Amino acid sequence: YASRGLGDVYKRQGYTMPKSISKKFYVERLRVYASGENLFAITGFSGMDPEMRVSMGYSTMRQYAFGINLTF
Repeated sequence: YASRGLGDVYKRQGYTMPKSISKKFYVERLRVYASGENLFAITGFSGMDPEMRVSMGYSTMRQYAFGINLTF
């Protein structure tokens, strides 16, 4: 297949809570994060999504992850 400018979107975002909030949970550092992969595709291709699995009837899997990092 020929893909023209196909770009999958991957995003990762995190936030470290201020020490005043971390202390309420009895931890030194508290960080929350979220990430996503294959959220959508940006393309000028006018045909079907070239990554779609036609024989199976579904496209590439989207992935989401959420988490908390604690430092004691």
